[in-house]
Amino acid sequence: MKRILIIIVTSLLPVFAYAQEWRGFKGFVDFYIGASGGTGYDFRGTPAVSFSNVKNKITCGFNFTGGYQVFPSLFAGVGFGFYTNEISYLSYEVEGDYGFEMDSATFYSFYYPVFADLRWTLNINSRVTPFVDLKIGYQFGIPITEGDLGYYYNGDVYGDGYEVSEVVARHRPGFYLLPSIGVRFGKRSAFNLGVAYNPFIGKEFVLIQGAGEGQRPVEKVVGKSSTGSFLVTLGADF
Repeated sequence: MKRILIIIVTSLLPVFAYAQEWRGFKGFVDFYIGASGGTGYDFRGTPAVSFSNVKNKITCGFNFTGGYQVFPSLFAGVGFGFYTNEISYLSYEVEGDYGFEMDSATFYSFYYPVFADLRWTLNINSRVTPFVDLKIGYQFGIPITEGDLGYYYNGDVYGDGYEVSEVVARHRPGFYLLPSIGVRFGKRSAFNLGVAYNPFIGKEFVLIQGAGEGQRPVEKVVGKSSTGSFLVTLGADF
């Protein structure tokens, strides 16, 4: 009986060693940069103004994730990130005597995603192995600049002048989704190289009525869009 127990324990030692090699806390740091592909999003903003080719010119930032290697192939964790985004668009007058001529603008925003993260790795003990990653959460945002296309006049509403209105573009917080695929290089600690796509980078166009000096401004959202960015990612895990 003792001999049988020794044989069983001896045979299980490689399994225990393998488990200790992959199990436990892991952290990830991922840097990324990219832009939109193809043409952008078009929509009608106001009776006088429409917008076209709304797209992300450049997106760059990083994510940090901490969690646990649940199984040899599955990591689960939570994280947060930071990225900045440059959005460009065109505007043009649709009708009326007063409005915008064809014009272009860009604006910048900071985004702060908070997310849950799942990563599947084919063989975590291999020096070179593919992985698939999915981050899902919510992204907050603050504007750096507004996309201001100028102003136009709505008529003599105060009896002594024209009401001034303008349209500006701003960031829009909301759902965060970042799927990615790539290759992991290393064993206990490794580098990760991959590609990702963020489909929900939100922005909105706001009509500010009464934007002139001494007037009473009233804001109204006249258009929303979410255009994505294709990203190249470079990261490390430890």
